[in-house]
Amino acid sequence: MSGGAAPTGLVARWALHVALIAALGAFVVARSDRSVLVLLIPLALVPALRWRRAPRLLVSLLPVTAQAALVATFALAVLSRQLLFIREDLGFRYGGILGWCLAVLAVAFLLGHRIWPATSTLLPAIVGLLVVSGLNPGVGLFPYFAVASALALWTFALVRGGPRRLGGPLLAFLLVAAAVSAATLRFLPWAQPFVERAVARTFAEGTTGLSGESRLGEFGDLATSDRIVLRVWTSRPRPLRAYVFSRFDGVEWSTADRRETSGNKPVLPALEAGDETRLPDVPGNLFVLATGGDRAREDRAGLVETRILQSAVTDWPLLVPAEPRLVRAPTPYLLRSRESELRWPPYEPARLYSVGAEREPGTRPARGEGASQRAAALGLPARLDPRIRLLAGTLATDAGSDRGRLDNTVDWLHTHLTYSLEVGEFETADPLAEFLFDKKKGYCEYFASAAAVLLRLQGVPTRYVKGFGVGPQNFVPGGYGVSDHYLIRESDAHAWVESYIEGAGWVEADPTPPDGFAAVHAWAPGPLERLVEAIRVHRAELWALLMHEGLGGLLTLVTASAGRLAGTLWRHPGLVVCGVALLLAALSRDWLGALLARLRSRRWARLERQAALPGPLASLLAAVERHWARQGRARPPASGLQEHLGSLPTGALSRSTREASAAVVAACYRSAYGGAPPTPSEITLLQRAVAHLD
Repeated sequence: MSGGAAPTGLVARWALHVALIAALGAFVVARSDRSVLVLLIPLALVPALRWRRAPRLLVSLLPVTAQAALVATFALAVLSRQLLFIREDLGFRYGGILGWCLAVLAVAFLLGHRIWPATSTLLPAIVGLLVVSGLNPGVGLFPYFAVASALALWTFALVRGGPRRLGGPLLAFLLVAAAVSAATLRFLPWAQPFVERAVARTFAEGTTGLSGESRLGEFGDLATSDRIVLRVWTSRPRPLRAYVFSRFDGVEWSTADRRETSGNKPVLPALEAGDETRLPDVPGNLFVLATGGDRAREDRAGLVETRILQSAVTDWPLLVPAEPRLVRAPTPYLLRSRESELRWPPYEPARLYSVGAEREPGTRPARGEGASQRAAALGLPARLDPRIRLLAGTLATDAGSDRGRLDNTVDWLHTHLTYSLEVGEFETADPLAEFLFDKKKGYCEYFASAAAVLLRLQGVPTRYVKGFGVGPQNFVPGGYGVSDHYLIRESDAHAWVESYIEGAGWVEADPTPPDGFAAVHAWAPGPLERLVEAIRVHRAELWALLMHEGLGGLLTLVTASAGRLAGTLWRHPGLVVCGVALLLAALSRDWLGALLARLRSRRWARLERQAALPGPLASLLAAVERHWARQGRARPPASGLQEHLGSLPTGALSRSTREASAAVVAACYRSAYGGAPPTPSEITLLQRAVAHLD
């Protein structure tokens, strides 16, 4: 019987081993993340790394963690694929985190199969890893890995006798699962609208306002939001554009063909020599956005680099300054729409990228702007207040060019209107006219809409642009390993215009009064806030590289940080000395602690011995030791009374002093160790001898 049990256990363990390796292969294929293969190293060393003992906390903590990850995996699969409460790209990203967690736990459970039962730890972890891989099965070898893992799990079940022994409990489980599934299928269609509305109400404050349309007054809800959306490193801060709109109905800006996939053209990476030297601070591919005769211009060093670390990852276009020429990003390709908006591929959220843009937008001769785009940028709402037409005619009177009309319109809005977040309710059906002639204050989208309509009435093609403002009000001084940068929150959502100027192309202009906007959005971080921000920046960079590059990118950043730290230490040798001293102190802490403990124990032992002596005898001993100290022969703490007295040279003490000292020491030893304290008459004789110490 025992001879057959050993082969059965060996087959069961190897079946789980094969199932885990196949599940890891399925995860690698589904995620295109080869860094997971590093987990095969401990699997190959199972005989040498077999885990037999573990801390009690770890024994109880790891199974609970695996169960929580497994529940989260199934919940993510249902919410992102069946109920659609979570977008598929978010499900894919969070599934990768859960998959890594389950993979590490599965390897730990396999190595410690003598500690954790495989049926309740390793087996569920492998199943969860397969579910995570199924969130994005990919192509190619994924089905083969999944089938191999399933066959290995079934082999384990057969060898362990699982299907034969379960019997009634398995049947009961299947019946209950079928009943719950049927009830769920009937209940969810009825409950889903209510749940979706509840979720929308709960998370309404978390929206950014950067949707595919723009309504007058939409930025008012974001004015007090402190949610951080991105951080920007640049030498020339400029607004980051997201959407460009041409159609305006008097209340809302939109573009009819925004969602047409036919309008999105792929932009492939550049393959020229020397591309690795441009925008080097961000990993990934380099994309050249210029075409034709503009290509040679990209070799110039006049482009301004802007590095962007995005915290809020949503379905936005790429946030870039005006006239981007180069983009470096960890993505295989980009998409460009008819409005020149740049987008990431589906399910590849933007987190870290770099842009090279023109130093002075609007100074480059325009090429390729279509007549249809300029015509769309001249459209007007069906209903327009006559006062707006009259104002536009007044602004165009003394302007001899489109550039002059643009400057006059922007200056008039800066001078006659006020930027404010306390606008109140609009009482008419024409909020634009009410803003211009009645309230005379409003948000940035009112200024941008008014400028666009006034310029179109003057014959200047103008578009409405929505994105985020970047300026001195967002500046965060460097420190704590982070350079100077600009912190952008939801409240920095902004709108401006761009007008077509012959010979210059689309020229940006911000009709919102800059002083009023900066005063409302100003933020002056203190030392503590700067420290917290530095910690957040480091954490966000590590997370971005982990998401984009996997463990390889994370290790690259750690290596680069170690190199920078080594360079800093080389330039500051004092820091090296302090570090070495601290290291030696840390290494010798145990030795010093043991030495101090020994000294303290001896001292306490001596004090205890003295405390055990009768009061008069203890006083006599203290007098003798004080006399020794005055003679320059103080007793060391580690030396005994008799040992110290015997070690004193013959001429160190006089004869009478030595005899008195010997009598007191002998009395102390008899009292402490012999249980014979001196009588009162002996105490009197000792006091007389000690009193005559010279």
